[in-house]
Amino acid sequence: MLRSFKSKHILIFEKQVILTPTCHDLLLGAGATIVGPVSTLVDALERLISQMVDGVIIDIEVDEFALVELSKILDELCVPFLFVTGHRSTVGPYILIDDVVELAKIGLALFSPPRARTVH
Repeated sequence: MLRSFKSKHILIFEKQVILTPTCHDLLLGAGATIVGPVSTLVDALERLISQMVDGVIIDIEVDEFALVELSKILDELCVPFLFVTGHRSTVGPYILIDDVVELAKIGLALFSPPRARTVH
């Protein structure tokens, strides 16, 4: 169910700890390499420069400036990224919790090929 993460290097950018040990172990068990986690924009940029990164999971609680700046840089580098929350809420569809189904949603969103768009 988590095969989207196989051989992927995932940077976790969080304000507070949202990557629990269980979640970390599930990702590792799926074949992912966890880069970080990091909690500052400078640390995130250093990891992007010094390590292979296939995708970035960004905590929506990160400060606004860092969130926007990192998003712009990732977009320019064509590195897929996704905003997540660490708790169930109505804020967004992606939740980084100890749940295989929720992790699978994140993996598919980050690493599935883009869908064809229909123009009317």
